[in-house]
Amino acid sequence: MKILFYHSTEFPQVQGRAAAKLFMPVADCLANMGHTVGIVAPRDCGAETLEMFAKAERVRHCVFTHLEPFLRSLPMTKPDLLVLFTDKPEQQRIAEKARGHGVKVLFSELGFLPHYNSIYFDEEGCGPASSLCRLIPKDGHTADIPKIHRDRGYVLVLLQLEEDYNFRASPFPSNSAFIAAVRHSFAGIPVKVRLHPAMGMEQPPLHEQLRECSCAVGLNTSALFECLKAGVPCYMLAEGPGRHSGAFLTDLKTTPFHANLECPEWHLRHRRARMLLAELLERRQIRLDRDVTPDILFGNAVLGAPLVAGVPADGEAEDDNGDNPCIAG
Repeated sequence: MKILFYHSTEFPQVQGRAAAKLFMPVADCLANMGHTVGIVAPRDCGAETLEMFAKAERVRHCVFTHLEPFLRSLPMTKPDLLVLFTDKPEQQRIAEKARGHGVKVLFSELGFLPHYNSIYFDEEGCGPASSLCRLIPKDGHTADIPKIHRDRGYVLVLLQLEEDYNFRASPFPSNSAFIAAVRHSFAGIPVKVRLHPAMGMEQPPLHEQLRECSCAVGLNTSALFECLKAGVPCYMLAEGPGRHSGAFLTDLKTTPFHANLECPEWHLRHRRARMLLAELLERRQIRLDRDVTPDILFGNAVLGAPLVAGVPADGEAEDDNGDNPCIAG
């Protein structure tokens, strides 16, 4: 099977290095399984990123100057699987072109926990476009998380960058409008705002605030999963992975349940949170601080079982007859 990873032209060099570090363990594992694996990257992605690609002995790579030559090459290269990092407009355009030539497409994005050292894959998209938004975990294994009860704590509001592509799913036009809505809904209760780390303001560590707050409110930030893991009741107000799992409150008009520990809804949502975290953290993401193995890739349904059938017999790589310049070394 020919698998091609596309390293976007949209990323600055620093973020591009992060994307490359996410791709490489997965690409190496697939290559060691006998797949023909390549990475395509823009020429200006940075010397460190290109050096990282060059060190991969079994993963081919090439660079391009503009997006258009890559799009024109798809009918000739025609990989069996194209993996894109995020689902921004550039990636959506590439996905549409690739699917038109019969190529299966997977989107990828930073995982849930630990956020910067994990990755997940989805056929539909990332964040609010992911199929994980509709995920309703089945009864089974659950994560071990505490059950927090603080009826006197403050409401913690988790902000995202308005330019974050996932902010497109927000029901609010701005962070200011979001904060105003929370203050209105929780009138008479202290509200503290936690800025996104990229906003550059000094603030207490999140784990300290989670020991003090009574609940957390966010749009679709990954920090909400840290809140769930800490046992803090959470509101997820924008479309995002797990929103319809029953683990989150999804409307500020809903009566807060955290003030009454004996409330049946509190027990139900706590169990749904345990189920959701077990599903997302153990089955729907790859943790890169652990060895990436075929069992993790396929046994945990991260990349999808159909790829297993694509492993060549006797572990030998498929011969691409030299007709695939995008994955030529």
